Amino acid sequence: MAPVTEVTLRDGSVVSVRPLETGESGPLREIFEGMGEESRYLRFLAPMPEIDERGLAQLADIDHHHHEALLALGDERAVGVARFVRSDTDPEAAEVAVTVADELLELLTERAREEGIRRYLALVSAENRRMRGLLEEAGAPPAGPVRNGQVEYAFDLPHAGLGESLRRALRAVRSWHVSLR
Repeated sequence: MAPVTEVTLRDGSVVSVRPLETGESGPLREIFEGMGEESRYLRFLAPMPEIDERGLAQLADIDHHHHEALLALGDERAVGVARFVRSDTDPEAAEVAVTVADELLELLTERAREEGIRRYLALVSAENRRMRGLLEEAGAPPAGPVRNGQVEYAFDLPHAGLGESLRRALRAVRSWHVSLR
């Protein structure tokens, strides 16, 4: 079993964080089932009323180099996952996806740096004007034009920590999710 790190979140709760094991789909199903319809749409950029075994298998196909995922557990229940997937065209860049507090992203970012990742890429639905506006207000302009109904944002990773740009983007995302509740 991979090493476990205890992380205290801003609200004082403690989660255990560990790498997701290759093929470990149970916790991913638990997280998916805990997401609302709109959160699923915003995360997967398409309606996702359910996820099949094939989709879970793809999300659990982790090699800890090109595709890394950290799992957050609270009270023995999966509460979030953060992942990066290295770009096929730029080996120093990776798409990042997070469904929990930025403390998990800090741990993931440390792993990304260890694997030579220098930038995170985030895809946002072109229809999600509110999120796009929040990201741009946070100092993250689009990295290119709208393609396939999506806008890509790029965040350069600092040498240590998350850096102000990524932190502002996380606050923007957090304010968006809080407003959905």
